[in-house]
Amino acid sequence: MNRKLLNSKMIVVLAVTLVLFMTTGVAEEERTDASGQWEYYLVDGGAMITGYLEESSGDLVIPSELDGYTVTVIYSMVSQWREMTYWECDGLTSLTIPDSVTNIDIWNPFKGSSLSYIHVADNNPVYIGIDGVLYQKQGSILLAYPGGREGGFVIPEGVSAIGDYAFSRCSGLASVAIPNSVSAIGDWAFEDCTGLTVVTIPDSVISIGFRAFGDCSSLTSISIQDSVTSIDMGAFTGCEKLTLSVTKGSYAEQYAKENNIPYVFSTE
Repeated sequence: MNRKLLNSKMIVVLAVTLVLFMTTGVAEEERTDASGQWEYYLVDGGAMITGYLEESSGDLVIPSELDGYTVTVIYSMVSQWREMTYWECDGLTSLTIPDSVTNIDIWNPFKGSSLSYIHVADNNPVYIGIDGVLYQKQGSILLAYPGGREGGFVIPEGVSAIGDYAFSRCSGLASVAIPNSVSAIGDWAFEDCTGLTVVTIPDSVISIGFRAFGDCSSLTSISIQDSVTSIDMGAFTGCEKLTLSVTKGSYAEQYAKENNIPYVFSTE
């Protein structure tokens, strides 16, 4: 059987065991459902999906139940080197999340996949799909952008934050327009978006997370406004072509100096 999600058994078992211990106080063995397709753990009486065994192509529907247990969590884990992902599935084009799933791991378990569309059940209480992109309903956080899409993307007005790993490994993403409603760009948000060339950060943004644009090797220019008062470590690591556009005396200028990043002063 071809395991597409769980590429490092030891790391996954240790990580999931820790999660189980923290949430329930009891760790159990990983299970395989009766169909032989899904792998899961029981957490608080519900099923936490950790992977599947047979490679899927086309559409993938997350089940609402496994062996009589309601599926409530989709779980992902990355190694300490951030090299491992569980949804690098080249055959997938769309994914359907049922209304029972109310917890999707913050590390974006869909990153690195070939998905072009993420569906969410209309009555899901926590998540919503808008034009195939996954958002959190409360707070309007953009959680996952389909990795198989190419070209530019305009983030809708009203989105308050770009979540951790939201665009991670979206190699076909060429440009992104960030609206003035966004105040935070999460950790690893655009990491390894190798096709991304130019980004303008609006004056609503206050913080840019850890390795937010790490290894965006084609990135040539980012305009950072005075509103940004926090840029985490490694935000632009691996961006060898990058020149920051900043205002004189700003936090962004100081960050560029301290991290030896080329910069120019904005004319605006």
